[in-house]
Amino acid sequence: MFSIGALASPVQMEAFGLPHVDGVSWVQGGCLLTLGFGLATLALVFGSLRNIQNWPAFFGKFGFWVIAISAVNALSEELIYRGAIIAVARELWEPSQVALLSAVLFALAHVRGQASGFAVVSGSAVVGWCLAMVTMQTHGLFWAWCAHCVQDVVIFLSFLGAMTDAVQRHDTAQSSGPVA
Repeated sequence: MFSIGALASPVQMEAFGLPHVDGVSWVQGGCLLTLGFGLATLALVFGSLRNIQNWPAFFGKFGFWVIAISAVNALSEELIYRGAIIAVARELWEPSQVALLSAVLFALAHVRGQASGFAVVSGSAVVGWCLAMVTMQTHGLFWAWCAHCVQDVVIFLSFLGAMTDAVQRHDTAQSSGPVA
């Protein structure tokens, strides 16, 4: 489990409740999964990203750190919630049960995060289940890490966008307030 995995192995679409498609490997499937999770996350946090006025300057200042922190966070969570849990549980249970365990534990870890609530925890469970299935199908963490990393980049940018907006509102209030 603690490897890149068999990226050219076929996608077992049935495991995701989708019709079987011949000839689709995890090279294509992983790219689509990563893009899909990234776009879904972007749709959910788009409002916070609108607060960033100058994207080139913003990304020039924070881009490296956003990507680095997102990559490390995604890797650490994948090592725990997919790598370790699957490595132990797959010896005891069926793949769907292992994916469910991984999903529930991953969702519980996000109950008290920066963003919380039913939608975030439910979304984390769905993402956790999908990433567990990907990890078991490819026998590695690469695509789970890629999809998770892209989501974390979008989420971290959203968080910074919300902070930027709060700082700008604070500065505006300070500059237009009464002078003592």
